[in-house]
Amino acid sequence: MPQPTCIVKSCQEATNTVLHFDGNGQWLAACLIHLGIEQKQAIYMVSQFLDVSPDSVEVFDKRPDEGLTLFVCPNCASKAQFPPPASFGMPVPVIGQP
Repeated sequence: MPQPTCIVKSCQEATNTVLHFDGNGQWLAACLIHLGIEQKQAIYMVSQFLDVSPDSVEVFDKRPDEGLTLFVCPNCASKAQFPPPASFGMPVPVIGQP
């Protein structure tokens, strides 16, 4: 099984670290954008995760407390000023909606 890569498109480094985002679709998209993912791509990714149309308002307010865990390398997480990712087997830091 190949090692996962960082979700940040410009990075794509192999990593086994993850970040967990918790909140509504708007929050999840904002977290992805903060990682450097283009807005349209972030909305598309969240819509796929929530199983709704990317053009639907449901992307932003369906299921208010969703959790999304993504592979993010420590370098990209620090650039975005997120807490350090957790390695396999460690507790995951949650970046939650205020």
